[in-house]
Amino acid sequence: MKKTPARHAVIGAAASFALTASLLFGAAPPAAAQVGSPAPSETFSSQSVTPSPSAGVRTEAPGSASPAPSPSVSPTPTRTAAPSPSSSPSPTSAPTSSAPAPSPTRTTPAPRTLTAGTPTVSGAAVAGSTLTAAPGRWSSAATLSYQWLSDGVPIRGATKSTYKVGSGQVGKKISVRVTGTSSGYTSAERTSKATSRVAQASIPGITGSVRVGATLTAAPGKWTSGTSFTYQWRADGKAIKGATKKTYKVGSSHAGKRISVTVTGKKSGHTTVERTSKQTSRALSTGSPRISGKAIAGSTLTANPGTWSSGTKLSYQWMADGKRIKGATKKTYKIGAAQQGKKIAVRVTGTKSGHAQAQRNSSATARVMRAGTPSISGTVQVGKTLTAKPGTWTSKTSFTYQWYSGGKRIKGATKRTYKVGAAQQGKKITVKVTGKKSGHTTVTKSSKATGAVKKAPASRPAPKKSTSSGGVRRAPASSWDCPRSAPIKGNANSGIYHVPSARFYNATKPEDCFSTESAAVRAGYRKAKV
Repeated sequence: MKKTPARHAVIGAAASFALTASLLFGAAPPAAAQVGSPAPSETFSSQSVTPSPSAGVRTEAPGSASPAPSPSVSPTPTRTAAPSPSSSPSPTSAPTSSAPAPSPTRTTPAPRTLTAGTPTVSGAAVAGSTLTAAPGRWSSAATLSYQWLSDGVPIRGATKSTYKVGSGQVGKKISVRVTGTSSGYTSAERTSKATSRVAQASIPGITGSVRVGATLTAAPGKWTSGTSFTYQWRADGKAIKGATKKTYKVGSSHAGKRISVTVTGKKSGHTTVERTSKQTSRALSTGSPRISGKAIAGSTLTANPGTWSSGTKLSYQWMADGKRIKGATKKTYKIGAAQQGKKIAVRVTGTKSGHAQAQRNSSATARVMRAGTPSISGTVQVGKTLTAKPGTWTSKTSFTYQWYSGGKRIKGATKRTYKVGAAQQGKKITVKVTGKKSGHTTVTKSSKATGAVKKAPASRPAPKKSTSSGGVRRAPASSWDCPRSAPIKGNANSGIYHVPSARFYNATKPEDCFSTESAAVRAGYRKAKV
């Protein structure tokens, strides 16, 4: 078909329009298309260009001139290329000359990449402690979010820059994932290195009396199973040289200071943890109480507290076999009968402002002994035998004796009985009884003194038969009676004899017996007046 001037004008206008569109939207100019050849069907979702309605394309008669259409931009129209022509001839043949096809598609710029930092975690991986995420250096426009991980698994709700380690994480490794986002940028994620495994640790405690000379013990508390410990004791916060064991005996140089202990726990693969106890009150310097006196029922004991820090107020509590004796709260204590067989001790309590209260116990006494008061029976006269009576003592007590004359020990007089010698005449006799029982207090008690020892009675010839006129002298038949053949009673102490009809005959213990009064007179006796 022969090209007409009008068709050339239309084609030229289309090419000019396509070039304008490429300049407006940044698209490359379309490749030239062969006029009359089939064009593919295209759909554009971006802006496209169509002729203005006022400059609609018209088909002009040959030879007529028509101005080029003025292009206008439609916001979102879609243009579909003309369908491929069929084999049947078209009334108007496409021009054979080539022309550029318009392609007005707008290209969206590719998103930019954020600059991401390297997160780190600070803090101790210990249950109950708080970890803090340091995100590193990111693009200034980035908005950051956090997710804490336990052995790589997200911890529910742990989405802040800090995380308080829960007890459920013991033995696990903690890390944090930081995510950065910003409009026009591709989001980025970075994960920190994991911590050591979470350890469980407690604040240690201290047991024991806080006083000079006392031993304190560190109580580590509850830690991860298999943790090994080391210790460092401190006085007023300063490490005490050499005090690195679980126990510490408070030295005199630390009187008035506050004591604490630092416990370090270690376990392979876990965080090494240090925990320091609270400080105690100030250590008090204390004395060593003692008891003076004998542990004998009825005796009085006295507490000697020893030397304590100046200004310390002392109180007392007496104890029997470790149990408090009701009302026994003075410095002295009179032992009651109820304490027989028990051990007595005293507890001294010292208090001073700003210092730890301290208690010290005395050593216990031997078991309380019940001791009787000895007495002496018998005639206090030269040649007579005296007997010691111990009195009432604790059951199964064994005794020893010592006799005294005028307050001086009589050599060899160590039995329960003692026959008075001529050397003791005119002196007073006493006896000391010592009672012993295993585990009990050994006690020595003294009797009262007797009267002065009397001289021995005059010597008498041995009893013998006398003439019928003189009578005989015989020995008593018993303690109170004379034989019938010699009924007259002679009392050597008084030198008096009593006939059976005398007033005190039956009350007299005979030492000699006579058949006749003349026999009694010859023996040195005189007749009783009544």
